[in-house]
Amino acid sequence: MSQHTDRIIFVDDDPQVLRALEVLLRSRKDQWEVHYLNSGQAALNLMATQRVDVLVTDMMMPAMDGATLLSHVVDRHPEVFRVVLSANSDRQQTLDHLDLIHQYISKPVSGQELIHVVDRACELRKIVQHEGLRKHIAQIQTLPSRPQTYHMLRHLLTREPYQHEAISHVIRRDPGMTSKILQWVNSNFFGIQQRITDVHDAVMLLGSDLLHDIVDKFEAFDEACTLSPRQIELNQLWDHSVRVAAFSKAIMVNQENVQPRDIEDAYTAGLLHDVGKLIMVEYFGSRYSQLMHKAHNQSLNLRELELDELGVTHAQVGAYLLGLWGLPDCIVEAVAQHDQPAEHATSLPAVVYMANMMDQNEAGPRHHPNMQAIDPDMLIDSLRHDIVGRLDLAISIAA
Repeated sequence: MSQHTDRIIFVDDDPQVLRALEVLLRSRKDQWEVHYLNSGQAALNLMATQRVDVLVTDMMMPAMDGATLLSHVVDRHPEVFRVVLSANSDRQQTLDHLDLIHQYISKPVSGQELIHVVDRACELRKIVQHEGLRKHIAQIQTLPSRPQTYHMLRHLLTREPYQHEAISHVIRRDPGMTSKILQWVNSNFFGIQQRITDVHDAVMLLGSDLLHDIVDKFEAFDEACTLSPRQIELNQLWDHSVRVAAFSKAIMVNQENVQPRDIEDAYTAGLLHDVGKLIMVEYFGSRYSQLMHKAHNQSLNLRELELDELGVTHAQVGAYLLGLWGLPDCIVEAVAQHDQPAEHATSLPAVVYMANMMDQNEAGPRHHPNMQAIDPDMLIDSLRHDIVGRLDLAISIAA
């Protein structure tokens, strides 16, 4: 149960839309405190006096449009989860303001879809209890990417025909790029009504024009980005993330009755599993850097140190951000649980956990004196026969 009643604001200038929303959401009238408002100014007035958890607004409104409202909310109430619910929005205007939007929903919308988005936002609050950290995460627009991959992507987008294979290869080796591309493709602003975890699928569905617009409008992949974690070895973290992605895919490939989507889920979850560390370093600064060094030098468990000294783990923080960005639930869950053994050895969180431990074991005790031993029973249950040979082959394919 939530510690407080979740307060939701819906803003639309059309009274018929507001009445329709009230009908759609009648099943939540006892769980949520909902306000249906007909202007952006009314929303700001309410938010000035009461805590709000979720804002759902139309974009095309007179007097104060959705983009202006969202700008004020980001400045004054950055912790609020921001959703756009709109029809026939101006594409350029929306692209220009994607940095203000956590998730986008197109009208018409089903009650089930809308309830899922809002419920999920409210549930995310339970993952990270630290109010200041929640505000910080809600303001993050991008995660750091390798500068060279940004330039490679810009080069590939100028070539014809559309080099979707080469573009996918660049993006899927970069956690920052991957997380942002998947945020955009999983919003239904682009008219894509399916869950996407595979970068190759995202690149195919978005197409060159949209990708080009996204890169032009968001300098998310260049040297200058919202986060600037000066105290972490980014190259080491990026390389580790790619290796864990490859291990995760390899483990999943070797399971019985595996589906193609399961394999891509594993790769993406492995690639994104440590994005929370970037946020922790930026928010806590040297305090978190010292915590990582303490865990490394004294062979201590980082997760336990995080909980004891900060009250939150990098796994929870990463999951919170990806959840805000609307990435599929399976990815969010795997990121949230990657730092602890899972109950079911064949689950996606278990696969990413094992892949993470396998990479630490590959690096050796000199580099990871605090590494946790892999549970051999979990590993054997997850892989089929000829583990070493088949795993090496799978890793070479996955990479």
